[in-house]
Amino acid sequence: MVTIKRGYAAGLVSVLLLLFIMLSYYIAKHPVNGFDTHVTLFMQSHSWDRFLQVTNAIIASFAFRIIYLVFILVFILAKRYFLTVFVAAAPASEIITSIIKAVISRPRPSAGAITIYDPSPGFSFVSGHTLEYTILFGFLGILAIEATEGRPRRYVLASIAFLMPLVVGLGRVYSGAHWLTDVLGSYLLGMAILISMVCLLKGAFEPKYRFK
Repeated sequence: MVTIKRGYAAGLVSVLLLLFIMLSYYIAKHPVNGFDTHVTLFMQSHSWDRFLQVTNAIIASFAFRIIYLVFILVFILAKRYFLTVFVAAAPASEIITSIIKAVISRPRPSAGAITIYDPSPGFSFVSGHTLEYTILFGFLGILAIEATEGRPRRYVLASIAFLMPLVVGLGRVYSGAHWLTDVLGSYLLGMAILISMVCLLKGAFEPKYRFK
């Protein structure tokens, strides 16, 4: 089982949260900045990045959220009830997202600066989709390592899971729904939440059997 000493875990979570607070302060002072604008324009200028527009449309759709019900059902049928907490934590993070957005009140990217493929209402910092899927797929990546037989298979599955938040975040930037710093903030906060949950509920990863 992947083990992290509590002292190291607490230190890592503290660093992640400190970086998140620093980034939040910067965004509050500089809601529109050249760095974010240049990154988005750079991404949108490359045709090979257009697949991110497709992945964003899929992931941002309400229908994609059926994935939560699928995993909850799988874990209930497998009698791994504690694992459903990790799945439920992902959509529940919308509460945190709403609070942060209300406090920071960062405007969404505007059409005057970049191309908007996915016009979205509300404030921009942080990216709710990115935060949700950082928690969900980060958990699935850890679970793949813990509960899958065969070293090559477990690391292939884990790699796919860990790459998903990256695809989600870059898709939100390319589509013009968020700035890169919105996504970075979600990664920092999402990892802090995930590490804390893994440490608090590490017993949930003690499998009675391995997935074959």
